[in-house]
Amino acid sequence: MKFIFLIGVEGSGHHMITAILKEAIESTSFCDYQLFHQILTERWNSTDNSNKIIITNKLKSLFIDYENQGFTHIFESASFPFDQPRDGLRRPDIIELTEILESLKDIIDYRYLVLYRNPISATNSALRREFTDNILLQSKIIEDNLNHIMNQLKCISYNKYKILNFENFLFNPNSYSNKLAHWLGLNENTIINGLNNIRKPTQKEEIPANISEFLHEFFSIKRIKNWEEFFSHNTLI
Repeated sequence: MKFIFLIGVEGSGHHMITAILKEAIESTSFCDYQLFHQILTERWNSTDNSNKIIITNKLKSLFIDYENQGFTHIFESASFPFDQPRDGLRRPDIIELTEILESLKDIIDYRYLVLYRNPISATNSALRREFTDNILLQSKIIEDNLNHIMNQLKCISYNKYKILNFENFLFNPNSYSNKLAHWLGLNENTIINGLNNIRKPTQKEEIPANISEFLHEFFSIKRIKNWEEFFSHNTLI
C-alpha cells in the first residue's frame, strides 16, 4: 500500500489537491480519514502520551487490516496547524511519522507531497475562511509552520518527498498530470479528470487593500527568502 501525506501550511492547497483526487478518494481502494487519522492527530495534538512503540504497533495493526480489506492507498492531509482552537503548535511531526513509517516499510510505501504557496496568499486564504480574525497571529502561524516544515524536511530523505508550487501548478495544471499520477501511484486519467474540479483561487491583487498592505509589510522580500530557495528544489517537475 501507499501512504500519501499531503504536507503544507493551511491555505496552501489542501482543498485543491483533495478536489483533484475526488475520484480516487471515492473509490473502494482509497482509505481517507479513518481511524489512522485519529491516532495521528491525537498524537500531534499531544492528547496521546503513549511511547512511539505503542503508536507504531497501533498503526501497523491498522495497516495490515486495511491491506486485508484491499486498500491500495492511505491518504493523510492534516494541515499545519490543524483544527480549532487556534494553536500554532497543533501540527504534524514529520520526523516522528517518518521514523514510524520507516519501521513499517515492509507493508507500506510512504511518500510526501509538499505544498508551497506564496505566504501572503496562504495567510489571506486562512483569514478569508475565518480561521481567525487576528491578522498578525495568522501571519506568525504561517511563518512558524513554514519554518517547521522546512526544518523537518531537511531531515528526510530527498527521495521521499516532492514539492508542488501552488502558483506554478495553477499556471499549467495539465503539465503536472503525469508526474502527479506517478508520484501518488494513481492512473493519470484519474488526475486529468480531477483537474476539472479546480476552482480559481483568490488572486493576490484581489486581497482587500488594508489586509494586502499588512501582509506585504510582514512578508517582506527578506522574510520570504527564508523559505523560497528551499521550496524551489526537489519539485514535482
